[in-house]
Amino acid sequence: MRGDLSPESDVAGYEVVWRRTDQPRWESSRDAGLAQELTLPLHKDDFVLGVRAYDRDGHRSPVAACGIVRA
Repeated sequence: MRGDLSPESDVAGYEVVWRRTDQPRWESSRDAGLAQELTLPLHKDDFVLGVRAYDRDGHRSPVAACGIVRA
């Protein structure tokens, strides 16, 4: 996954979330910190991916859907 960082000053990091395509709720997550790129060992046909920001107090944004990018 690859993306731009938020311009908001209180963003402390990002969390990538995923679920199997047949599941209605996010099942797993990985903290990405302030990284702009993260590689996960997941097959794109089997999972739905999303990303959300969090602030220093632990508040999390709604999840934004992610698209697939090939390098």
